[in-house]
Amino acid sequence: MTKKILFGMFAAVGLLATSCSDDELNNSLASGDYVNASFSIETPEGILTRAIGDGTQADKVACAIFYNGEELSELRKTVDVTSKTATYNVRLAKGQKYQAVFFAYNEAADAYNLENMKAIEVKTDQSCNAENRDAFTASVEVTTANTNINQEVILYRPFAQLNIGSTNEDIAAATAAGITVKQTKVKVTGVYTTFNALTDKVVGEPIEVTYSLANIPEETEKLKVTVNGQEKEYTYLALNYLLVGDKDSEKSLTNVEFTFKPENGSENTITFENVPVQRNYRTNIIGAVLTNPAQFNIVIDSKFEEPDYLSWNGVFVKEPKQDANGNYLITSAYELNWLAMQTRGEQPGTTRAAGTPNNFTGKTIKLENDIDCGGNYIQPIGDNTVSGYPSNSFAGTFDGQNKTISNFKVKTTEPVYAAAGLFGTITGHVKNVNVDNAEISSTHYVGGIVGYIGANTGASVEGCKVTNSTITSTTELVNGEWDNGDKAGGIVGYLSPNDKVLNCIVGGNTTIKAYRDLGGIVGCSQNGIVKGNKIDGSTVYVTVDATHNYKKYTSSSSYNAGHIIGRDENSTIENNTGTCTLNVPANVVSVKTAAELKELLTQFTASGAGDNTINIEDDIILADGENWESITVQGYTGAGKITINGNGHYISGLNASLFEGGFAGSSGIIINKLTIKDSEMIASDNNQGFGTFIKSIDSMPYIELNGCKAENVTITAANGNSARIGGLIGWSAGYNNENDGPVDTYIYVKNCEVFDCKITANGSVGGIIGHAGNNPATYHFIENCVVENCTLTANDGSWRAGAIVGTANVGEVTITNCTDRNNTISMTWNGSTLNAPADFHASPVRHLYGRTVFGSTGKLTINSVAIQ
Repeated sequence: MTKKILFGMFAAVGLLATSCSDDELNNSLASGDYVNASFSIETPEGILTRAIGDGTQADKVACAIFYNGEELSELRKTVDVTSKTATYNVRLAKGQKYQAVFFAYNEAADAYNLENMKAIEVKTDQSCNAENRDAFTASVEVTTANTNINQEVILYRPFAQLNIGSTNEDIAAATAAGITVKQTKVKVTGVYTTFNALTDKVVGEPIEVTYSLANIPEETEKLKVTVNGQEKEYTYLALNYLLVGDKDSEKSLTNVEFTFKPENGSENTITFENVPVQRNYRTNIIGAVLTNPAQFNIVIDSKFEEPDYLSWNGVFVKEPKQDANGNYLITSAYELNWLAMQTRGEQPGTTRAAGTPNNFTGKTIKLENDIDCGGNYIQPIGDNTVSGYPSNSFAGTFDGQNKTISNFKVKTTEPVYAAAGLFGTITGHVKNVNVDNAEISSTHYVGGIVGYIGANTGASVEGCKVTNSTITSTTELVNGEWDNGDKAGGIVGYLSPNDKVLNCIVGGNTTIKAYRDLGGIVGCSQNGIVKGNKIDGSTVYVTVDATHNYKKYTSSSSYNAGHIIGRDENSTIENNTGTCTLNVPANVVSVKTAAELKELLTQFTASGAGDNTINIEDDIILADGENWESITVQGYTGAGKITINGNGHYISGLNASLFEGGFAGSSGIIINKLTIKDSEMIASDNNQGFGTFIKSIDSMPYIELNGCKAENVTITAANGNSARIGGLIGWSAGYNNENDGPVDTYIYVKNCEVFDCKITANGSVGGIIGHAGNNPATYHFIENCVVENCTLTANDGSWRAGAIVGTANVGEVTITNCTDRNNTISMTWNGSTLNAPADFHASPVRHLYGRTVFGSTGKLTINSVAIQ
């Protein structure tokens, strides 16, 4: 029962006429009228020291008054508990706000140092099983006025009670083995030794405390604990009080080292790890702790009264009650675990013997309240493998009544056919249940509500919601080969013909992750019915994990990752709304020939292709007469970044630029460590730009050439062609129209080389870029590049030829640590050679660019110096 102390507080101005007794102390704050406050401390059962029996009574109450957080020391008084009551009288100033603090204890226990009520010391040199160490405390606000004060106050234990009890059978077995326990001691971790009675909080850091060897409680005292709905009696082996947290704090974990000393023989020690304890709660470690310490339960009693099923150790079970209609009423994690064990043919209790599965055909299970599983692993309801489907599946109706099951983990690793979810497999119906903060994983079928629904049973999941959860299907080795890692859904992993997922929601901060066949609502549906479902929020993520790409997928679509359904085969799909954030990895494939390269570039740069990567694994040589058609990246219609890893290989014999270029969207071209060599190209079909790697960049967001080379390449403009030509890139522009865009274009050229090349253009010509920045939203960064032994010739009426850039236009160009070495740079017009600008040969830096046409926005910076 809950022990409480009631304080009747009343004050009367008329009491001022009486003489000042010892109980009417002067108040240093007083300067005018006073009131006398009398605190009556009482409870019908007295101030009992523990939750069972008529144990020793607390016989003292320390009483203190605080003003503005500081104790008025002259008002401190310790009063006796007599005939189950105690009285504290004090004189207080009117019109003030005070804090009255009380701490009831047993004086003979000598367990506390009460010198400072804001730092009450719990003495650590205490013996085990000291029942009189129990104490009670309260801190109440008192505002004095002209009227009487009448207020009830309940004193609560600031401690957790830790009990260790043994069954009658265990005691009998130990006695038969010659073990008669007389004394015990306990060592615990994570307990505090200082308490602030004013704030009701612990002080300092937790430590390890040992309660020394002492006699066990008397045999007449029995530990009563409710187990599986029945109250049972256990023999006390140890009883101690632990200071573990603040008022209303959550449960914490302690390691308990329990030592018992037989009447004859040496000490024996048992360790219980991660035991949950909580202030003003009773934690009971019960079972065969003497003869078989592996068989024990930990039960927490709420406020020393009703069992607290909100804290669950992941093991304990309890059979739920049934209503008049035979419906099972689930109220706790214990009962939820019972349901799961029944469907798997396991018996309730801690010993899980195989038995006949109960699939609850024709039965209804109702969830009566929210259940917090405390972060523990649970077994799914229904089988955790499809190998036994459908005999071990849940076949009844589970009605969640819009309640929530939260803070649990499920992990199934059954070979080949693992299924995981709140329910593993079902042939029945699940409705109106919410799942929050769950971690659910499998290797084949996994869903936030159900892993697998199969066999055309007419099963359904309706009106359910999953939030703040992670749902994962991981690949597994089957006969030495990678397999599975599929069929993951926010609600259901796999759905078979005529089975239904209706009106369900997957909400924020939920991730569905698998290698293939994964969707926001259903992972894979074969002729299923999926209607009225909703993805709620952009923080629902569907993420492909292609770590083991055992099917060697070469396109993003092959993974079957979808907003509602991952892989669909002729399902009925209606009125589903919302989209997930799809995280589909760039495809990484390898090529060795020009035909393979062209095929994949065409595929990966098409509309909707997303991001893709190509690894070149050998040198590629185009045969004489073999044409290359430059590739366009369709960024405006969904192509993403295309990455080519040259791995130090080369392509030779090209008759056209590798890329035509691209336009808008989130597209980009990234080329790493690739050389184009021994090639002759004619610029004839593009009047904007032409380069060995890229002709023209038009509003493409991202370009990067890193460690690339152009070697022994000849590019010649055809008659009448006015393309600007560069050794690597021809022409570039972003797009700065605020009403239609804009698209900032970033171009990075790093550690690249152009040597032994001959470039002749009818417009701007540059060793790296011909014409840079035809729009202000264009940003170039050219670093650590070398142009060597090249002939760069422009045929135009004004000078526009440079070793790095031909024309720097209205965008921004930054050139850092680039080298112009032994190049011939010239201009011709109408058959005559033009003279270079007067400053062109004045410094090596001037050779790096042909001309500037900045307008009002252009910038050219060389080695951190702005060019005017």
